[in-house]
Amino acid sequence: VLRQCTALRVVTLPSAATSSAAIAGLASCSHLTLLHVEGRAQPLSTLEPLVAATSRCDALADISGFTLDRAASDGACALANRLVVPLEEAPFPREALAKCRALAELHVRCNIDEDDVLSLLALKDSLRALHLSTEGLAPEAISALSHLKQLRALSLAGCLRSSYAFGDGGLAANDEALISLRFGQLRQLDLSAH
Repeated sequence: VLRQCTALRVVTLPSAATSSAAIAGLASCSHLTLLHVEGRAQPLSTLEPLVAATSRCDALADISGFTLDRAASDGACALANRLVVPLEEAPFPREALAKCRALAELHVRCNIDEDDVLSLLALKDSLRALHLSTEGLAPEAISALSHLKQLRALSLAGCLRSSYAFGDGGLAANDEALISLRFGQLRQLDLSAH
């Protein structure tokens, strides 16, 4: 179908339509300016056929809702602008994330530490929204978030140490880490508990 639509400027594909056969016609869409693919938590590596097709056009890719997996190529990582690191991803995929140079929004659902947060510095120019879902995030990791100066949205919902698990010292450490945060662009901050 896409081969017959050479004048298309915007294409929105469900993730199920990213097979080689389904996207073969993208190369003939010479006027394509935006390609949007919405994932449903499928691995990013399922977009490999799309990587080859989009390499022949200058379209802006809006790739979201996929999970970062170790099988994802450099090309697939470069296309992604909104990703999820799932709970079962261990260890934290630092090297793979560094390849996601267009990544604007990241949802992290696995446990991370200060070094993992610091590894996100490779994305400091593109990352605008960071959503963490990890229990008992260390105050050092919270403080390290200050290095991500371009963040506009930060969610630490359910991440802060509780007095139940860490005592009053855990709460004081949270407070100190949060007070140390400095963001020039931050517009949205979620510190709610679950």
